[in-house]
Amino acid sequence: MSNKKIVIIVTHGMGKQDKKPRFSLKYDTIFDKAAKRFEKKIRKRFIKEGGDDGRLVFAPVNWADVAQKYQTELKENLMKRKKRLKCDDQKIRAKIGWRFLRGFMVDFLADAIVYQQSPNDQKMYNDIHAKFSEELKKQATGAGDNAHLCIFAHSLGTIITNNFLFDLEYCRKNKNPSECGDTPLERGETLKLVYTAGSPLALWTIRHYPPKFGKPIEVEKWINFYNKNDVLAYPLGNLNDEYRKLRCNAEEGKKPMLIDKKVFAGGVLMGWNPMSHNGYWSNRNVIKTIVENLLEI
Repeated sequence: MSNKKIVIIVTHGMGKQDKKPRFSLKYDTIFDKAAKRFEKKIRKRFIKEGGDDGRLVFAPVNWADVAQKYQTELKENLMKRKKRLKCDDQKIRAKIGWRFLRGFMVDFLADAIVYQQSPNDQKMYNDIHAKFSEELKKQATGAGDNAHLCIFAHSLGTIITNNFLFDLEYCRKNKNPSECGDTPLERGETLKLVYTAGSPLALWTIRHYPPKFGKPIEVEKWINFYNKNDVLAYPLGNLNDEYRKLRCNAEEGKKPMLIDKKVFAGGVLMGWNPMSHNGYWSNRNVIKTIVENLLEI
């Protein structure tokens, strides 16, 4: 086992992440609360299993603020009465119901929509990826140029992580390494583990051809957590021959590998229904699996 630092990037999925949790003086944002609690559980288990938690460096990446101001403006234009336009001093009436739910849907779905790049505009896509690049640069200075890299991503964050790593991989293979980052950590060369939880990546792969349903990222071990009742989460091993090969590698103990791991995220209250989508952060099986693999590095 190495004594190098292990940088653990933690990132979130869809939804309004910059909002301060209710009745909380300890946490600045909803994501901050989830990330800190997740870190606490990992460290506690890591120490219990004999690991040196001084090696662990948690690096939360909150990308939601990139698009939040646009989402806020959109909600105001659509739903705030004072924002309604007038024509010849007559209000343009457009009554809508379920305002709270509509606001939630804007926050929830707009992240996925705004992230999509188009041939004429990749600004949001690049700005969101820049959040990851900035954090890796920061950690290269603090944890070391060659620190091991692991990533835990949830929901839409799994798609962003996949694309970010895929772009890094393409850069390393097709460009001068200096264009991909100043250090091995920034270039993704020290990547050891990727954990995806509640991932809708399987649905996103319909955008890619060839090969049909895309190509998987290259990483020594990729563990994809899913709850069978989480309608946004899917196993990845049967997408196509490329993914199937990685799944078979896992069964044979060879790397690179992909493991689809079913867990009962959400517990007795949410694990049996689609609300289980937010239950991975505190699931014992998820924490146990992550720690077991971190101990092997």
